[in-house]
Amino acid sequence: MHDALTLLPNREYFRARLELALSGNEPPHQALAVLYLSLNLEDYILPINAYGHHAGDEFIKMIARRLVAAVRAEDMLSRQGKDRFACLVPGRAKRDELSDLAGIVLSAVSTPLEAGVLHLCVHPSIGIAIYPLHGTRAEALLMNAEVAMNRAKQNDTGYAFADER
Repeated sequence: MHDALTLLPNREYFRARLELALSGNEPPHQALAVLYLSLNLEDYILPINAYGHHAGDEFIKMIARRLVAAVRAEDMLSRQGKDRFACLVPGRAKRDELSDLAGIVLSAVSTPLEAGVLHLCVHPSIGIAIYPLHGTRAEALLMNAEVAMNRAKQNDTGYAFADER
């Protein structure tokens, strides 16, 4: 149920927790959001690969530690795979609160990283989906958050909400 590299919950565990939160069996059912983050590593693959897989692994672990430090204890952070992470944010459904959180996460991840001789500054993208505005089922929330993340990446805005065009 956990990612071997980062020790964060994995995609399946995240989805199960999201479904549980949406079922009403876990408070706070009324207010929650999903943040979906891409590190946009396709821009950095060659520099990272030049230093071997170990450097890439260290880079992902450093990012995971920064993400854990940037979110609240009650938020559930997970690694979705490769350079993708998701965060279940219970108790928050207001855009200004979620914008603040996205800004904190972007700042934490964008700070230059050093893994041995590798020095990188990434520019992640975050998509935000709010229950029930952007979906009432786990699949819809995740899909809408990912679509918003791709829009944020395309528009170079850092983050975007699922209903923004």
